[in-house]
Amino acid sequence: MTNSLDMIAAIQQATVDKTETVSNLLRRCIVLAHQTNNSALRNWAEHELNGYKTEDLVPDYRVTTSVIKGNFVGPFGSQMINFSVPPALLPADVREMAGRIEVREQIRSIEHLLESDRAAFRRSAGDLPLMLQNVLVGMTCIGAWYETTRESLETILESARNRILQLMLEIGSGQPSTDELEKIVKSRLYGIDVDQVP
Repeated sequence: MTNSLDMIAAIQQATVDKTETVSNLLRRCIVLAHQTNNSALRNWAEHELNGYKTEDLVPDYRVTTSVIKGNFVGPFGSQMINFSVPPALLPADVREMAGRIEVREQIRSIEHLLESDRAAFRRSAGDLPLMLQNVLVGMTCIGAWYETTRESLETILESARNRILQLMLEIGSGQPSTDELEKIVKSRLYGIDVDQVP
C-alpha cells in the first residue's frame, strides 16, 4: 500500500504542474491501477490513451457541441464557401447530432491538435452533404463537416486533468476497499451513475 500512496501523491503533484501532459498523467494512472488492482481506473485510462470505440461508453466531459459547416454551389457560378448552417435550417436528426458530439479520439491526438495554432477543428461527416441538399434553395452541397472549437477540446483536457486530481485526493485521504474504490473511480471519472459504467 505504501507504494500506492507514494504514486497517488506523485500523481497529485503532477496534476497541478501544467508542463505535465494529460497523456503522461494517464500513464501514471495505469501504473497505479495495476498496483491497486483497480480495473475501472485501468479501463478508463486505457480508453483515454487509445481512444473510445463506437460501442464504448464515453465520459460526460467528452460530449460537446459543434457547428455544421459546408460548401455550396449554385447557378451561374454562385457559391457559399465555409458556410455555417443555422440550426433552424438543419433537418431535426442532423440538428441533434450537431448538438451532441462525442469526442472519441486518443487524448494525445487532442493534445497534438491543440499544439497547433488552429482556432477550430473539423470532423468528417460521412453522408452529411447528402442530408444538406435542401438547406439553401437552388444550391447543392458539395462538402460538409462538423466543426468543434478549440475551447471545447481544451475543456476536455482540463476536465480529464481535474478528475484525476479529484480522484487522487479522494482515494489518498482514506483506504477504501477494492469494491469501494471501483465505485469511486466510476462515478468520479465518468460523471454518471456507477451502475451504467461497464
